[in-house]
Amino acid sequence: MDPSNGSNSGSFTDTATSNFKLIYREKVAHGVLMIVAFVILFPSAALYLRLGRSSNTVAIHGGLQIFALAVAIAGFGLGISLANKFGLLTHYHPIIGIVVVAGLAIFQPAMGLLQHRYFRRSGGKSIFAYLHRWFGRAMLALGIINVGLGFHLVREVYPSDAPWGATIAVSVVIGIVGISYILVVALTVRA
Repeated sequence: MDPSNGSNSGSFTDTATSNFKLIYREKVAHGVLMIVAFVILFPSAALYLRLGRSSNTVAIHGGLQIFALAVAIAGFGLGISLANKFGLLTHYHPIIGIVVVAGLAIFQPAMGLLQHRYFRRSGGKSIFAYLHRWFGRAMLALGIINVGLGFHLVREVYPSDAPWGATIAVSVVIGIVGISYILVVALTVRA
């Protein structure tokens, strides 16, 4: 395509603008999906296990966690695509994201299922209950930290794509959810 040719230059500009808009939408979608998964869905599903009082509490907890994981995997896919486009696969933000999502997708469900199986046989807790609980908390904390690191990365590369208002709003929600989570866990202490 010859940029000096007037008929083709508009097409080139339109394509570049279209690609820029698509990449911007991918970044926003990645951020929103990961924030929703790690700041709202995962903590809510974890707290439901402590607050739910029905015979279906464990099943509902598992279903909510699977939904949260699906949202995180969708955001993860967009994130990997973006990291690949920008040559950032070895950057700390994508690496942490890979570790967290892989841990949540592989180890967390396995430990939960092993504990559930043990509980159905014995009525008690196994080591898997504690591993599931603390590994989940660690991955959740690391995922939330990575949300902040994602804002930092975008601000380094494309400052206008990470407005301070969004960063502050997400930080406030993280603070409210974090304090609520800690209070609920502290007030519903279980062995």
